[in-house]
Amino acid sequence: IDEKTVKTQNTMTAMFNSGAGGTRGTQSIASPSFLEGDYLYTSTFKLGPRLYANDGSSKAMVQKYDIKTGKQLWQSDKLSKGTDLSFASSDFVFVRKGKAFGKSALFVLDAKTGKLLTETETIDGFVYREGAGDVLTPSFLYRGGKKNVYAFSTQSWKMVKTYNTKSEKAGKLQVMIPASSQLLTVGDKGLIFFDGQGKSENAVNTPRVTGTYWNDTYCFLFTTKKTVAVNLDTQEMAGELSLFPTENTFFLFSADGSKMVTIQNGNSLVLFNN
Repeated sequence: IDEKTVKTQNTMTAMFNSGAGGTRGTQSIASPSFLEGDYLYTSTFKLGPRLYANDGSSKAMVQKYDIKTGKQLWQSDKLSKGTDLSFASSDFVFVRKGKAFGKSALFVLDAKTGKLLTETETIDGFVYREGAGDVLTPSFLYRGGKKNVYAFSTQSWKMVKTYNTKSEKAGKLQVMIPASSQLLTVGDKGLIFFDGQGKSENAVNTPRVTGTYWNDTYCFLFTTKKTVAVNLDTQEMAGELSLFPTENTFFLFSADGSKMVTIQNGNSLVLFNN
């Protein structure tokens, strides 16, 4: 790798945190860079002879680099002002267009060429934590809004379904969990089951949800006072524990969800079955 590439990589390193693919930066106020597989995506704009990390004030461009060789594979055309590099998959790169707290759309770029494919319909929503803002599946792109979750077809990028997350009073959206024919949403007051048409089937309400873990069998809701297990087949509460994650209490789960281990204060292990 030549000296110029090394300097470029060293500058980029301060813009993102290492980790599994799709990790967004937290150390930079500018648009973050992130890794997806063996590729690095960045967002910059030019001002005179200099190149700057995108801060939304100018028309940005997205770049893709091969992290094994350090070579730039492509650079997109200029996008509009107020954009924010969001996330990528093996096929697409998504760039948010709009305000952080308010209306926004997504530019969809071809991950292999950098060509702009389309712009999604604008929704009214917030910037949510990872797993609640935008979730991509092979068939749908789910976007979390203030009152609804919106599903866009990955074939046409048109909005095809709307899920009313306020219907069951489950609180502010925290996590979206796509299933084969359903969508589960977790708010800070409970869990909602939606059918394939976007209608609410059932809800399990519990206050002060602070975290979630799920597998094919159960969804565990962690609150400030207890842990609630919800059976995903029956859509009913399966049980609850007076334990919850803290800085001294950790939870581990078996792959099938039949066993759960809690570790307390680093020296006490408790095994729970079903």
